[in-house]
Amino acid sequence: MNGSIGRDAADSLILQMHYSLSSGLNMEDAAAVLIDADTLLTGGKYYCPIYNCLFQHGLNPANPLIQCDVGINDLQEFPVRFFNSNKSFSVINANLHPMQIDLLNMSGQIISTVEENRAMFNYENENLATGIYLVQVLVRNIGGNKSISKTFKWSKTE
Repeated sequence: MNGSIGRDAADSLILQMHYSLSSGLNMEDAAAVLIDADTLLTGGKYYCPIYNCLFQHGLNPANPLIQCDVGINDLQEFPVRFFNSNKSFSVINANLHPMQIDLLNMSGQIISTVEENRAMFNYENENLATGIYLVQVLVRNIGGNKSISKTFKWSKTE
């Protein structure tokens, strides 16, 4: 992990992680604590390198929704924009394409699904626990019947 994110960042995350460790944790739980430490300290800045490192060591399952090799927030050629804050996220749809927005937990389970075609969709849920979520946006009717989707990472910290 030092080689991916740098020694200073790795040391900070490991120190932060120690505040959340308790007796009886297995390695998979400790891996989740490391990801949580990244969310708390950096808002998930190092999520992809950490996830990939843990996956290489067999501590995280392969998740087809995670596209770290490409970049979760890469917006090139995608007709909507994704913006997030500590407690909400917004999807800006200037061309008013029909969209389906799925909110998923890190296990890939759908928490919420919304069909939307307004210029701006805002999601805020005070009852949702803090953590890292995936927001999958499916945009329909691009150039005829074509549909495309992209998955974004949202770190809810408040």
